[in-house]
Amino acid sequence: MVANNRELNTTKWNEDEDPLSIYEVAQLLNFKESTVSSWRQRHQMPKPDRMVSGGKIPLWKKKTIMDWAGQTNRLRNLHKDKFANNTDDGSINTSSLEDFKVSELDWNG
Repeated sequence: MVANNRELNTTKWNEDEDPLSIYEVAQLLNFKESTVSSWRQRHQMPKPDRMVSGGKIPLWKKKTIMDWAGQTNRLRNLHKDKFANNTDDGSINTSSLEDFKVSELDWNG
């Protein structure tokens, strides 16, 4: 993913810094977009890492969301997700979750 990160003065972002909108958070965690939107309205989500479109659209770094989701039991739906697969021994393989990518975003807005 390539974006302009003014704070770090770099043009490369690592995977943990991938920006996620409410829609992408919902996809990543396997919840409805309306559920994620409700969490935000109830101030249950972490503060956005960035606001775009004149402060109308919140964005979070993937790491921010994954850390928060792990601490608040919101990773529970991953076993139902297309990114997770049951293995022969009954455990859950989420390795393909690491391949989840978000679309590119230019932070120059």
